[in-house]
Amino acid sequence: MDRDLSGDLRLIIDTLDKACDENKEFRDALYSVCENVIRVLDEKKCWDSAVEDDPGHGEETETAELPPNIAELRPEHFHSQFTQETAPPAQEDPLKGIPRIGPSELRNIQQRCMVKAKASRWAAERQDLMSREYDFEVQIKPRDQEIIGEASQLPDCFLWMSGRNAPSPGDPKLYCQLADCYEAMAETVRVAQELGEADSDYRELHEQAVDLAAEAQAMVRAAAGLVGGKEDADQVAVHHWLRQVSHELRIYIPKYMRATDYADPAGVDELRARLTALEDGVRQRKDRAKEIKNLFNRIRYHVKKLDQGASVEEEAQHWKKVTESVERLLNHNVPPSNPELRHALLPLADTAGGDDMPQGFRRVMHEIDRYLARNPTAHSAPAYKEQSPEVGEAAAYLRNKTVVLIGGEKRPDAKKSLEEAFGLSELVWVNTTGHQSVNLLEPHVTRPEVAVVMLAIRWSSHSMGDVKQFCDAHGKPFVRLPGGYSPNQVAAQILQQVSNNLSAGNGD
Repeated sequence: MDRDLSGDLRLIIDTLDKACDENKEFRDALYSVCENVIRVLDEKKCWDSAVEDDPGHGEETETAELPPNIAELRPEHFHSQFTQETAPPAQEDPLKGIPRIGPSELRNIQQRCMVKAKASRWAAERQDLMSREYDFEVQIKPRDQEIIGEASQLPDCFLWMSGRNAPSPGDPKLYCQLADCYEAMAETVRVAQELGEADSDYRELHEQAVDLAAEAQAMVRAAAGLVGGKEDADQVAVHHWLRQVSHELRIYIPKYMRATDYADPAGVDELRARLTALEDGVRQRKDRAKEIKNLFNRIRYHVKKLDQGASVEEEAQHWKKVTESVERLLNHNVPPSNPELRHALLPLADTAGGDDMPQGFRRVMHEIDRYLARNPTAHSAPAYKEQSPEVGEAAAYLRNKTVVLIGGEKRPDAKKSLEEAFGLSELVWVNTTGHQSVNLLEPHVTRPEVAVVMLAIRWSSHSMGDVKQFCDAHGKPFVRLPGGYSPNQVAAQILQQVSNNLSAGNGD
């Protein structure tokens, strides 16, 4: 009995979909396999098309007459000295038979391209001098020998555009265009190589540079064909290198890698303008990374000074530097939850705050507070060294009583520290959410054993006036906490704001 193939296919798809959701490694592996299957099929199709379109495939043919423009350029217009396949057969390794291009050879290619650019410009001038019957031995040969001598200093640098048998296009300026293309290829390869050796933060820019290098080598191929020259060994090597990069780094190169993909050499100036813009983007990213590194170092330095203790004047300056540096990091799109930033500011977790705290710094401290609520052991070194006299004085009022703290994230370590420092019966820490109604706090505030209500204003969403009015209505002293949760800070605020409303006692 025949099975329902559509049902089988649906089962397979559903199973794969579930496996992809549950297993990231499986999803990445499946993606890699599918990507390579599509690439092989695509390349096989292009290979078959190139063979079908080539009337001389499998037999020797004469070189076609040079077309008048790039739009009419075809593979048969090249004098093929080097074999350049656009793709291997589908069943073979994509890089089989392709020599590996290493970093040193890539640098040699760049140097050879610059010499070839110089030779191409000389070829244009040389053709003009020859047409005007200048003395070859005196005015042409010495320059030939100079350029060939320069090429001889590099490995495998063949200047096909130099010498008596060099092509003579109808327009010598085509050689100048070829020179520009050689330079563009050298420049794009250099940038792509540098970005390929950079860290993963430059992946997107690296892919852009690879695309530009692919376009540049296609321009060299087309420009060489337009002057009637031979297929260039360095262009072929760059083509091989790009296939190597695409395969090994899984970079998709959408254009200019097939035998039928031509890039118009007339657009070389525009290509170089795009390369300049890309290099500007790389430079800006490097400058940004350098400034971010400096800002982190500055934060660590001033946090260390604050943690070690400083005079009132010095303390204000250190705090100013810290908050300014944090704001600048946020302007560089460093998220408030950034782990490096959190680690740098952890020593200030219990002391940071104040009515004048910048909004960005407030968001960062809020994220630190949330982190510590989930990881209470992460903050093992509080910024304060010993309890101040104010802690003992406040404890005389609060011992064996209950205090309500509104706002922030409930932190077990800070809760325990405050309970022990003031001898509290309990610290009731009420987490709040944005735009939460003050009326929801009533069950906590109206308890008879509550001696003080404190509002952590550095990240509370509640209006201070609304909470105070609510506390006044229930006869509860209200304290604003502009800073952190250190007993020293809390004690100072309690004594400054409500000491007259508290009576000493043991709370029994």
